[in-house]
Amino acid sequence: MSEERIKRKELWASIGNIKRNQNWFKAAETLGFVVTQSRGGTSHYVIREKDADPKDIRTVITTIASHGNLRQDVNREIFKSFLNHGVQEDDIWKALEMLDKDALPLDD
Repeated sequence: MSEERIKRKELWASIGNIKRNQNWFKAAETLGFVVTQSRGGTSHYVIREKDADPKDIRTVITTIASHGNLRQDVNREIFKSFLNHGVQEDDIWKALEMLDKDALPLDD
């Protein structure tokens, strides 16, 4: 199924190459979010709004499992979670270092 909000289709097609710790965690921090992992033995990391109450589920952007490979569909869901929280597409690509920081926006 096509994601209509995505303008950079060539990058969207290569989203399966994104890695959990070297890309998503760094990108989240670049975009102003925080990455945390509960001490309760969970195998998931949580990306949430900065300075948010850690008990408030509404501040969660997405969760990422700490084990296994991230499939293309999982990466797409993580990407869409950032879009759903108001982050611009090009800002996500730049934070993932998949788009040059000086790239011009695409026309709508």
